[in-house]
Amino acid sequence: CVIRVYSDSSQGKRLYNSCINYRFDVFGNQINNFRCLPFLEQDGNIGVCATSAIWSCLFKTSKLFRNKFPIPHEITSAAGLTYSTDTQPLFPNKGLNTSQIAKILEHYNLTFENIGPKANEKGGVISHAELKKICYSYNKMGIPILLGYKMFNNDTHMVCITGYLSGELNKVATGDGSTSESMAFQHNTIKELYAHNDQFGPYESIDFSVSGNKYQKFINAQQEVLLSFQIEGKNRQSVPIIAIIPLDKKIRVSYSEVYSSVNGFSYLFDLAKDVDRTLNFDFRTFCWDVYLDFSSNFKQQRVQDTSLDVQTRKEISFKPMPKFIWVASLRIQNKLILEFIVDSNSITNSFLIFDMFFYDISFAKRILAFFPSLIDKAVNDNYLGQFRSVRRRKFYNSWLTSTHSRFLRKKLFSL
Repeated sequence: CVIRVYSDSSQGKRLYNSCINYRFDVFGNQINNFRCLPFLEQDGNIGVCATSAIWSCLFKTSKLFRNKFPIPHEITSAAGLTYSTDTQPLFPNKGLNTSQIAKILEHYNLTFENIGPKANEKGGVISHAELKKICYSYNKMGIPILLGYKMFNNDTHMVCITGYLSGELNKVATGDGSTSESMAFQHNTIKELYAHNDQFGPYESIDFSVSGNKYQKFINAQQEVLLSFQIEGKNRQSVPIIAIIPLDKKIRVSYSEVYSSVNGFSYLFDLAKDVDRTLNFDFRTFCWDVYLDFSSNFKQQRVQDTSLDVQTRKEISFKPMPKFIWVASLRIQNKLILEFIVDSNSITNSFLIFDMFFYDISFAKRILAFFPSLIDKAVNDNYLGQFRSVRRRKFYNSWLTSTHSRFLRKKLFSL
């Protein structure tokens, strides 16, 4: 079935990025721009939650990546289940495991990223911070996400993430602004997720809740993991345990690798401020926006941005780019300062940054002044001695010889 998305909430803007503008006829009347993502109620005879979630997911990816869109029973068949190899019958089916889901996606000419709990996350679950990062990074482009979670009765379930509710940016910065740890990230504006849940309906609201005494072992001061599902007027809490993102085979670079580069650049601002006390950065006004996108979308947005000068827009417009790119944008007080682009088809152990654009030349020159001795490709002891900690001196010394450093200096000196 198809159901129109809900309007914006008083708490923020609902972004159903995985939905499309549908067109169909009803009794001879043509309905246009009906924004939705087809929803499939659970049919235990041909599959359960994973089958329904994958079906909705593959509908959207068929528009994004041109894969074949199957009928539901073909999904279960594509998992490789046969009467001769499995103890359970093919139909009715009791569910799919992770390897079977991977096989289905590969069958439809897709690759995927399988994200489980990080090594430092407690209890084998995905934290709120990581889940928001995953959903924003991929879903902003429209890619639906298969989210698996565990309920309090130890049953597991899978839904298809279709979008999120975005709140206010000025509420996500932290700290006193003296270090880059105070920087805001756009993904932290997410307040709710929306999912197609084959047991309860489309666009189900998922809150980031930490209330309640169940699963208390997963909660501490540093980590929040509970999700609250609005079901039949009640809050039913669960914990996320896996996220599977279907991707085009040209997308090889993971979101985590891009964030590593972002964190490296953020730390450089700390170092610059350590040496040059006139750089009175208030890092609470800094915001990174990291996401996957089509290069054509990125170009269109920048060319239409009248706040950028004409020469910059021309440079971006005529710059050859791969089909899929990672974009990392830095804004200060909502003004676009710089961006670096990552070729999503790069080999992960190679240099990832494809290009960098500086939109504020005065800011770039202030950062350039941070490298006074780099012109001679050497850093003297007096310069290093200005850093307040041994850790920062070591980081800077190693960074100088990195490919990131050479690339950044080349871009800065070309301005």
